[in-house]
Amino acid sequence: MQLEKFGDKSFYQEIDETRIPKEKKLEKCLELLANIKAQDYNDRCGYDHNYEVYFKPIPGSKNSTLESTASPEQKAHNNEVRKKAKEMEEKEWNEFMDILKADLRNFWV
Repeated sequence: MQLEKFGDKSFYQEIDETRIPKEKKLEKCLELLANIKAQDYNDRCGYDHNYEVYFKPIPGSKNSTLESTASPEQKAHNNEVRKKAKEMEEKEWNEFMDILKADLRNFWV
């Protein structure tokens, strides 16, 4: 709603030189917040979902183990993807918090 208010034609509308940078930062905050909410970092980094996961009974027990059809290459690839995804998530959280720390008050002034 605040982003829409920046563009309103009113007596309080800011000049472009101050308004446009605020709009861009607010848009970036909304984008980062959507990414954080979606929690799709693994997919965005190329996670390979082309395998199946199943339970395999343990002989002589009522328990079972979790197994998958992922190849060793897929497992290695997905491990690297998870590392990249964690780094991306951390970077986006930090960027989001940096914008808020620096500019939150400016969004409503």
